[in-house]
Amino acid sequence: MTIPPGSQDPKAWHHALSISRLAGSERRSRRTAMDFAGVQALVSPTLPSIAPIEADMSHSLTGSTGKDSLSSALMMLSPANLTGMPGLSIPCGFAGGQPVGMHFLGREFAEADLLGIAHVYEKHTSWHTKVPVRG
Repeated sequence: MTIPPGSQDPKAWHHALSISRLAGSERRSRRTAMDFAGVQALVSPTLPSIAPIEADMSHSLTGSTGKDSLSSALMMLSPANLTGMPGLSIPCGFAGGQPVGMHFLGREFAEADLLGIAHVYEKHTSWHTKVPVRG
């Protein structure tokens, strides 16, 4: 949340501080989990379902998180955005002619590690060379 310069609105400041604390807590929690597991990155699907055909997709950033909505992507990718931890998504297959993505969430300031992981994966697979079905 952006607070206008010179704002005296206590609710805006409280809201911004709450978001900042939540992001810090989320970052510490993920860092602890990564330390405990001894990993450099966490892996998850990029989307909760196969990629929708763009013409059929809801471009609303708020509202339903159904399979054909942009807000579903935000739901899956927001940990990287909220915590400031680096995130990277790469293709890892196809379902129904549409690409499926794999998302890596890395340690703070470890972008090079994520790029290295993605490079090794793409070196041993060919998913990044395939073209999805256009609708």
